[in-house]
Amino acid sequence: MWKTYKKTIILTVILILLPMVVGVVLWDKLPLRMVTHWGVNNEPNGWMSRPMAVFGLPVICAVLHLFCIFATDKDKRKENLHRKSVAMVLWIIPVVCWVCSAVTYGYVFYEKINVGLICCLLVGLLFIALGNQLPRQMQNHVFGIRTKLTLSDEDVWRASHRFGGWVMTLGGVVIVVCALLQWWWVVMAVFVVVFAATLIYPRWYYNQREKK
Repeated sequence: MWKTYKKTIILTVILILLPMVVGVVLWDKLPLRMVTHWGVNNEPNGWMSRPMAVFGLPVICAVLHLFCIFATDKDKRKENLHRKSVAMVLWIIPVVCWVCSAVTYGYVFYEKINVGLICCLLVGLLFIALGNQLPRQMQNHVFGIRTKLTLSDEDVWRASHRFGGWVMTLGGVVIVVCALLQWWWVVMAVFVVVFAATLIYPRWYYNQREKK
């Protein structure tokens, strides 16, 4: 993986660290304590020092990004990974890092930013992307619905990922619509239901199959 995607890995790491340049340029205009977390009511409830927000967060994201790449590369079944799944592993953290950095810096100059809307739209679009990719994915230990049953039974894996693909795609669409309508508790409920359904279905499918 390192040899095949070397240029992409280098590019994504650079992109993750690039917001630090923005922070340096805006340094004198940034407060000593920057908002880095918001509650469901869109009110700030978490702060970091300026150096930590500007330098610390991108570095943490870069380390996490490299860890994900390392874990993917060490997977014994990495040859089963669909190329689009690898692309998602390589690009999810850079995209999330850029969105978070844009929100963090943007809030300094415009406090009316609807952080909840941005985050929910990001989650909804991520669900849609994951949902479209799941049915194509073969067994592996990195990407997909990884439970004891799905990893040990190929039939359960296929069925669970077909089901999970529909659930996540539909859930993503509902999240996007509800976010635009600002139905935040519905968004949270859909988020929980999607994850619960994808984790429960493998066992349900296995039990139903064994009864036949």
